[in-house]
Amino acid sequence: MKLDTQFTGGVILRYTYSGQADTGKIQKEVQNIVDRSVNVQTSKDSATGEKNLVITLSGKKGLTPKQQKEILNTLNQEKKDQFQTSETSAIEPYIGAKALKNSVIAIVLSVLFIIVYIRLRFSALGGLASGVTAVIALLHDILIVLFVFGIFRIPLNDAFVAVTLTIIGYSINDTIVLYDRIREHRNNTKQKTTLAELVDISTTETIQRSINTAFTVVLCAFIIFVVSVIYGMESITNFSLPLLAGLISGCYSSICIAGPLWVWWEEHSEKIQKRKSGRK
Repeated sequence: MKLDTQFTGGVILRYTYSGQADTGKIQKEVQNIVDRSVNVQTSKDSATGEKNLVITLSGKKGLTPKQQKEILNTLNQEKKDQFQTSETSAIEPYIGAKALKNSVIAIVLSVLFIIVYIRLRFSALGGLASGVTAVIALLHDILIVLFVFGIFRIPLNDAFVAVTLTIIGYSINDTIVLYDRIREHRNNTKQKTTLAELVDISTTETIQRSINTAFTVVLCAFIIFVVSVIYGMESITNFSLPLLAGLISGCYSSICIAGPLWVWWEEHSEKIQKRKSGRK
């Protein structure tokens, strides 16, 4: 798992090229020039056929014009003008650190506000219990997204923050629908019904809605992912693939994690209250 240069600082060099590019060889040669960690990636625009080479240099140092020229000459040592510079950008470490800090704050604040909102709105369901269990389900979704970034070796960047905040908003919506149905049944049910049965009934009534909504959104995300792969839009691919996994996870967690966790919490609390009453 790696942080992108957007969070750590570094230099990004982009080139267009013709012919073939040996990324392993290029990585070693550029490392010898700059003496720092180097990541090399290639992509191709299916619409125009243009090939792109992206060299990412980590670290706090910038890159001198002499080093840039030396890298370009090294790339073109076999064939003149095979590689041409299209873009050079540098991110200062303090800017990256600030971006990372703000991203973490945004995610943490969104989680805290969700707990407060659910605690106020669903006070009949134990308030804090419903809020915390909903957030646990959200953390499950965030971990799934994080896993996708790791397994596909996508550096953590602003796309991770965007996907995380999107999934939090989507997943909590499904959970709130379920909680609302549980509260409604709890208020209207006259006969004695256990919490597990209550959640089971509510889940059964909302599961079709959750699946239909998830299918529609997942289909849209899948189309975006396919198009981005076909046309070589790497930034969109790095956003849509984790988003796709997060959407599926969000549907699952609302149905299979939030409700059962809330039942466990409430039953555990009832047992503790009975023990205290028995002691008195």
